[in-house]
Amino acid sequence: MSTPIFAWTPSYDIKTKPEPRIRSVQYGDGYTERAPAGINAIRRTKTLVFDYRADAEATAIIDFLDARGGWQPFYYADPGSDRIDLYTCNAYDRTHSNGDWHTVSATFEQDYSAPNSLQQAVDLYGGMDDWVAWMQALEDAINEEPA
Repeated sequence: MSTPIFAWTPSYDIKTKPEPRIRSVQYGDGYTERAPAGINAIRRTKTLVFDYRADAEATAIIDFLDARGGWQPFYYADPGSDRIDLYTCNAYDRTHSNGDWHTVSATFEQDYSAPNSLQQAVDLYGGMDDWVAWMQALEDAINEEPA
């Protein structure tokens, strides 16, 4: 099964909180030695808000997150970023606002459970814009009717 891509664009600024994990040892003379705790020592948490969304779009976002069950990773890239990473989401909610508008809030946690092969493809093609253009050209070629 391929890893899905979370494709919705959030409404507000994206709050990103890096959480460095370090190991430290304090020696008797007051000296402290510190080192990263593993090869993925910085885990990022993103807080996203999808405001003023129609019922169908809010439902699609919630359905996508429900389908992952809070434990299955998915790909997500901030708008305008060349970096796409794996995330999980086990904290999200939906608010029905005035009229037919809905707000979805979600917290994404960076996931290191699998190699990030999609980021390797993006890097290979020179960035997100080039990679998206290449993928679109490939899809167009596949869907082209034979002459």
